[in-house]
Order: sequence, then structure tokens, then C-alpha cells
Amino acid sequence: MSTRGHGLWDNETSIAEVPGLIRVTPSKDLWHLLASWGLRLWFGQCEPREFARAVERKSKDVVKLPKPVFDALSNIAQRPDSFRGHRSRRQEHTAILGGYCGGFRMEALFTLPETREIVQKVADRCANRLDGVFKAKQKAALTTDPLIELGVLLEFTNIGIFQEAPRVEKWKKGFAEMNALTTDDRGYYDEYATRVDKLFTMLKSPLPLGPLGEG
Repeated sequence: MSTRGHGLWDNETSIAEVPGLIRVTPSKDLWHLLASWGLRLWFGQCEPREFARAVERKSKDVVKLPKPVFDALSNIAQRPDSFRGHRSRRQEHTAILGGYCGGFRMEALFTLPETREIVQKVADRCANRLDGVFKAKQKAALTTDPLIELGVLLEFTNIGIFQEAPRVEKWKKGFAEMNALTTDDRGYYDEYATRVDKLFTMLKSPLPLGPLGEG
């Protein structure tokens, strides 16, 4: 794993795989288009001008959106270059993830139930993959699996998508086991593990989740 720093995403593998992890199934549906491009903009996978051009194709539908969302989309459409280089990642998340794969998060867009539902499916996909990795009897060392999905889920906490505490505790235990299997380059991985350990607490829901995931 070629590294560029000590953050979870400060490596070539993460930079290459984040786009696939946030991928939304292609669709002509307005909500899928908004969620897809909104995630790309958020995770630094497109420029604001690209985002604006994609949304313009649905301009007749966009004008019917709630005013805060319409205004946010209009601001980018009218002044895309002013959003270029803007990063929404919180400082405490940057300390864990590093500086790569970060862009502008359009808060108003992700308040819409329709787009949140789509993002929740992306989160579920990442969480299910982590379940498999951490449950595996034959665990890999951190050198071969950088656990990129953890970073996606960490960023999703910004819009109120959290994970159930028992699930997170299993992930934390699995991470500790993988860390113990990692014998190469311990100077790097000691720092890496210290950062990632802090992530697990942040993933947990601040409120108990109901049987269907309601807060």
C-alpha cells in the first residue's frame, strides 16, 4: 500500500477506491442524479462546474425543489468557480482521514428524504462489507486491506447517518485483531492505528436506534 501520510485515506489504494464506494446506481431519476453528483462533489470526485452542468439537465424538476435546496443548487450553478477548492471536512475528521478525497458538502441537498434514502443504501453497502471483513476467521493485515469504507461512514455522520453501537464494537475488535497481525512497518501503522481507533466512537449513534433504525 503506497502511502502519502498517516491518515486512513492517505494512500494510493484509498484514493483509487473511494469513487466506487460512493457510487450510486445510474438512473435518470432526479433523486439519483442529485445524490450521485452530490456525493461526487462531497468526496472531491468532480469539480463544481461539472456538478452544475449535470444538475442543469434536470432544471425543470430542480425549480420544484424546496427553496433551501433550490437556492443551494442555484448558487453553485451561478458561481461554480467560487466553490472550487472548498473543503467541508471537519478538522477532527481530517485528523483521521487525511486530506485526500475531500470536497464541498451541500448540506441542504442531504436534508431531502429522497436523497438521504439513497445515501443510506450506500452506507449500508459499506457497512455490510465491513461486517464481512471483520467477521472473517482468516483476517488480513492492515497492509493488504486499508478499510476505506470506515472513512465513508465517518463522513456520513455529518448528515446524521450513524451505526449501531454493538456493530461498531465488533468492528473495533476486528480492527485490533488486524492491527495485531500487521508486523511490517510498525512505525507507520502505530500512528495509523491510533488515528483510526478514534473513529469508532464517532461512528456510533448519539441516540439509541429503534427496531427499524429510527432515532
